[in-house]
Amino acid sequence: MGKTKAQALRDSVIAQMIQYEEQLRMAGMNVEADQIADKIKEYMKGLFSVMFTGGFSAGKSTTLNAMMRQPLLTVSINPETPVITKIVNGEDSDKAVIKYRDTDRPDEIIPLSEFGEKYRLEFQNEEKFTEVSYVELKRRLRNPTVIFVDSPGLGNTTTDDKTAGDFAKKADAIVFMMHATQAMDQKAKEYVEKNFRRRQLKNVFFVVNWYNMVQEQDEDSFREKLRHDLEDVFTDDDGNFDQKLYDSRVFCIDALTSFCARTGIPKRERKGIIYIDKEVKPEEDAYTGVPEFEKALYEFLGADDRDIAGYKGFMPRMAGMLGSTSDHMAEILELGKSKVEELESKKEKQQAAIDEIIRNLDGMNQALDMGMREMLVNVQSAYQNFLTSSENNWDDYFKGKKIDFGILDEGKIFALKAKYRIQDIFDPEGADQMARDKEFERLMRPIIELVEAYIQSEVEKMVNKIIVNSEPVIQRLVSQLQGYAENIKSVKLDGFDFQKLVADVVAAGQRGTESAAKRIRTKTEGATDPVSGDMSIIQALISGALLFNFDDMITTGVEGKKPWGTFIKENLMKEMGDYILAFVVASIFPPAWIYYAARAIWGIISLRKNASGIGNQIILGMKGATVQSIADSKEEITMKIEAAFEQELVYKSGELTGAIELEMRQKQKQLQDLIDDIRSGQFDYDEKAALFEKIKKDMVLCFNKISELLGDKTYSEEEILTYAIQK
Repeated sequence: MGKTKAQALRDSVIAQMIQYEEQLRMAGMNVEADQIADKIKEYMKGLFSVMFTGGFSAGKSTTLNAMMRQPLLTVSINPETPVITKIVNGEDSDKAVIKYRDTDRPDEIIPLSEFGEKYRLEFQNEEKFTEVSYVELKRRLRNPTVIFVDSPGLGNTTTDDKTAGDFAKKADAIVFMMHATQAMDQKAKEYVEKNFRRRQLKNVFFVVNWYNMVQEQDEDSFREKLRHDLEDVFTDDDGNFDQKLYDSRVFCIDALTSFCARTGIPKRERKGIIYIDKEVKPEEDAYTGVPEFEKALYEFLGADDRDIAGYKGFMPRMAGMLGSTSDHMAEILELGKSKVEELESKKEKQQAAIDEIIRNLDGMNQALDMGMREMLVNVQSAYQNFLTSSENNWDDYFKGKKIDFGILDEGKIFALKAKYRIQDIFDPEGADQMARDKEFERLMRPIIELVEAYIQSEVEKMVNKIIVNSEPVIQRLVSQLQGYAENIKSVKLDGFDFQKLVADVVAAGQRGTESAAKRIRTKTEGATDPVSGDMSIIQALISGALLFNFDDMITTGVEGKKPWGTFIKENLMKEMGDYILAFVVASIFPPAWIYYAARAIWGIISLRKNASGIGNQIILGMKGATVQSIADSKEEITMKIEAAFEQELVYKSGELTGAIELEMRQKQKQLQDLIDDIRSGQFDYDEKAALFEKIKKDMVLCFNKISELLGDKTYSEEEILTYAIQK
């Protein structure tokens, strides 16, 4: 039997990629060669990776669990997934296989029941996570060639996680998930603008989870805004919007209900100040939006052009490899003009300098670790004050905020209470039923908005207190980092451009990832924009210290020019405030407040007794349950804040400095290889120059052959390097 068209295409693409890998190895670019070799292995097996990415708690793991129809991945409102987790086809296994970055280290096989506990975001375990390449779970999959990938969350906590970013570059398809309460917020818009604008990519799905939290009266405006925000993604350069592609790639779902309906596991819901388990019937899955998303995804995975979309998704990475290889070969040729003795001396001096730099990088990480722990003490203290303040200020705050219901609405409230009071006789859940009534929800909206505004105002007070108390810590931290950076800058690196190396690491690590802080740019001698990508605020903190002129900081937007320390202090404290505000406000969903309002009405003997004060009576009646609910959430919220701080400060700083250290060690190895070649007589400058030129030409040729196979045009070397940035 002859090959199918898809098989023939795959074989042709693989043949060119193998040649590309060979050229990389000839140039000494073994790290990049290993990356493309891994991709070739996937293609040879006919495998296709689908990566679920997006903000933490957007529902990536829950959605995958629903698709697998079992609780395979750990889920929580906390950021739970700290490592890449692959679900591959195979016999169902109750084991998790831990694959380490050190390929000489044997795999660790642990029970699946232990995986959720052992690999989750907790304190003092970042070392464990950085050692892990990925975790593999086996399940019988509907499409055996597919690999589903669950990633660490992006966005406010881990948006530009380098590990997730690296996998996203290699993924054949991406499911970008968003929480309905944060769908297409500023950070998501920046991510989409950077990665998907004007590309009409068929291998990218946008999924809004928790859509059940969108109020019925707001659904039309929500969907209209979503379409507007994603319009550029599905519009070509000629301004043509592809409605059909949009409809097959954008979905709104309720993943938790789907998971419960498919597994029979009860849905845990808040009722008043406690949680209850509610049974979800299998037929309710039909209303969650998950079946429609699943159908579209599997149709794409079974389509003839699926592989083409995947190949195109890897092309920007190949383009980036050409740029790195070109820079490396130019550097080798320049060094090749030196004598062995000069190179040996250079290597010794560089090794001593690298050791000193690594010592200071370690100092940076230790300073961040200590600073984080001091700030968390302030969080704990301020939260307790927040609880007391929320209760003590409640009456005074609402005293001057009167809500009058009209006669008609007052009558509706009274009728609803009467209706559900009668039902309560037969089914003692009358208040709960009334809280779910759409008409009651509409009537209570002004009250709920007032309560939400009050809680937010109290949270903002707490945040301000934390910021004030943490300012000395952050000031000291900024000073310490600046000191370590000055030490590093004073180190003499003969023939070794450390700042360019750092800029390359930052640019490579950030490309294609979502921003967790504002994009920053610098104006330095010889480098107008050394940081080309978005980064977390902590990575901006470190890379800024290593790259920037401290008194000549240029920021985007309206901030203008300000000293580096001021910029970092302001933004780091703002980042802290954003975390805390988001976690506390998200801990009490609107349905809970509506239930508290229903309970408050249940306690009012006669709504008509004091018609003009109904609104205030309801609000006063809500105080106890609302404050108690926030108090009950204290441990949960502070754990989330701690996990976010550790991920954002300690883990991400170690990730960046570790990548810098690795690059320095690789540079030393390349220098040693050059010395060995010269010493053994294997280095001839003219021959090496000719070889390098041929390598570049062959890489350009391979790239263009793949491009033609995929129906695209051919590119010059310069155009390929531009392609790497634009795509």
